[in-house]
Amino acid sequence: MINADQLKDRMRLWTPDRFDEIPVEETSNNLIICGEALSDFFSLKITPAEYLDIVESCEVNVDEYLEIINENLYDFVSCW
Repeated sequence: MINADQLKDRMRLWTPDRFDEIPVEETSNNLIICGEALSDFFSLKITPAEYLDIVESCEVNVDEYLEIINENLYDFVSCW
């Protein structure tokens, strides 16, 4: 089971640094936009560059996001 600190850490990519200044609706909308973009990327409807542009437009730190993806893939592959 995930605890509150783990959830907060995982959500930090999707919540802008000025989280207290951003309405919940905007953050929720950005999560939806990013989720739809990920689905479009996996469906080959958009390119990786287009996907990252969309993610960045939602105020996600793309460099940090890619580092986390890299770590997750490494962990996944090393399990085999």
